[in-house]
Amino acid sequence: MEPTCHRCGAVLNPNAVFCNQCGAPQIRVPESLTSPTTGETGSQPVGSGVFAVSTSVVPVNWKQARKAAAIAAALMTVCAIVRPLNLVLPLWMLVGGWVAVSLYRRRTSTLFVPVITGAKLGALAGVMGFFCVSVLVATVSVVEIFVFKRGEELRALLRAQIDQAAAANPSSAQALTQLLQSPEGVATLIISVMFGVFLLFLLLSCAGGIFGASFSRQRTR
Repeated sequence: MEPTCHRCGAVLNPNAVFCNQCGAPQIRVPESLTSPTTGETGSQPVGSGVFAVSTSVVPVNWKQARKAAAIAAALMTVCAIVRPLNLVLPLWMLVGGWVAVSLYRRRTSTLFVPVITGAKLGALAGVMGFFCVSVLVATVSVVEIFVFKRGEELRALLRAQIDQAAAANPSSAQALTQLLQSPEGVATLIISVMFGVFLLFLLLSCAGGIFGASFSRQRTR
């Protein structure tokens, strides 16, 4: 008899770990553990009424994980460009990791997600979110500079922000001004800022995934 999915009823391969249709995890218990065995007298089944529990670790369903992380990344991207939501973008990075775990649980019908899996889901959502936001910001900048010819206006805005920072911390602002005098300095500044934003997305989303996994474990107790 061919095995079928307990959730949607689709026919599965004998060694399938997840359902190809709905993504539900498939955990099978060997017949030797579930079939009743009789004692020497053959009158009373041994171990009747005892449920066999599988303690094996279910691997991550990366197909569903990527979908859940992509939705969470889209949420973070929208929050990064919509005001006033972008004023608390770090909070949405945490929420993005949490959302990735919640969607993964719903898509795979998993009772609880291990903490390490939650961290992976959150990190994946953070990387995707950073990539989406970076592409969006780069696209908007190119359009502003080359299509609407607002390059000089953007540079004036940057200089005004540097002058404002100089009033609060003259030494740091002076070093930043010297750095911006050369193309290499500008490239260094951009790379440093992008790397810092990447770490922020990665760490906060990972933390959000850990919180989401811990919360799912507490709900199942």
